[in-house]
Formats: sequence, structure tokens, C-alpha cells
Amino acid sequence: MLDGATGTLKANGVAVKEIKEETGIDIQKDDLVLLGSGFPSAGGCDELVSLYEVNLIADDSFIQELIGKKTGELGSYEQVTVGIAEYEDFKTMILDGRCRDFKAMSAIMLSETIKFRNQTRSSRDITPIK
Repeated sequence: MLDGATGTLKANGVAVKEIKEETGIDIQKDDLVLLGSGFPSAGGCDELVSLYEVNLIADDSFIQELIGKKTGELGSYEQVTVGIAEYEDFKTMILDGRCRDFKAMSAIMLSETIKFRNQTRSSRDITPIK
């Protein structure tokens, strides 16, 4: 998405909006850490998809409230049911085929590679959920 006033990319603003719509969680643009960007089908699509990571601290009651929560954009046919998985369990879900989303697979790969190489993704500390 481009900002109409400046013509600059505002993808992280769209990501903040989507996170709110699909989980009910309010984050700030600064909470998003860009993992990387790429084309979903190089040569077949010119849409550049940016993948972000958000690291938040949440207590057990907040997490329990999210499990099974029904969300989505009001007025559309978008229906989302929030699921929660431990990070290592989610990687297993990708490997055993329970999660077949290439964006998720790519984000996990990028996140793991960045961690493995000890690269700094953000100078900010993990943000507590308020």
C-alpha cells in the first residue's frame, strides 16, 4: 500500500491494521520488525510481500482470551479464528503439513536464519502488551 500524500510504502501501517482486525491486538508500527520482502511468484506476480515479526510479552490470561477468538474485518466475509501455538510447535506444524502457508514458512525461515547468524533485528526491547 502506498501513502497517497507521499507516495511512499506504508506496508507496516497495513500490517498494524491487519493485526488489530485479525487478533484484536493493538500494536505500534515500531513494534514491527521487518524480516524480509519477496515476490510470492517471481515472474508471475509483481506484488512484493513484506514479512514482519512482532515480539510481545503477554500473560497467560491474555493468551487464553485469544484462543478461539472470532475476528475479521466488519462488513466483509472475512472470518478469522485465532489459534495459538508455542513457537517450536508451530515449526513442527509447518514441517508436518498442518500449516501450509508459504508466508508463514518464509517468515519462520527468515526469523531462524537471523537468530542463527546473531543479527540484530531491532534496537528496541520486547514490548509488553497493555
